[in-house]
Amino acid sequence: GGQYLDKWLKAIGLSRHSNVFINYLVKCLPEGKNALDEGVVKQCLPYIERQISLLRPPMLLLLGPNAAAGLLGADNEFLELRGRPQSLQIAGHDIPVWVTYSPAQVLRDQQLRAEVWKDLQMMRDHLAQLRSDYRPPVR
Repeated sequence: GGQYLDKWLKAIGLSRHSNVFINYLVKCLPEGKNALDEGVVKQCLPYIERQISLLRPPMLLLLGPNAAAGLLGADNEFLELRGRPQSLQIAGHDIPVWVTYSPAQVLRDQQLRAEVWKDLQMMRDHLAQLRSDYRPPVR
């Protein structure tokens, strides 16, 4: 999944080595717990929110329904969140959020590749509007 994500980022002019911070929803997993357990996610949320408030990223990309539910609320439907900007308020700042399928989902169903590409292009264009120093690659 990581190499796949690197290809996605490169396609829109981003890189985990220079201008992307990758963060995981679950920071640690207590013995006998599942990473998807709501209690585990709730325990990690304050730490994740603190990281985001310190980094103040111009945008977040949430990969997969678990990340979307964890940060945007479990009552949100993943398919309704995809394809349009969402917003997350942390420490008094609204951060634009884009939701798309995870690399693991796409590896299981290659038909999702086109949907991810659409999402990434929209995210790239939105990021270009937000940041004058970001130059999307010419395609």
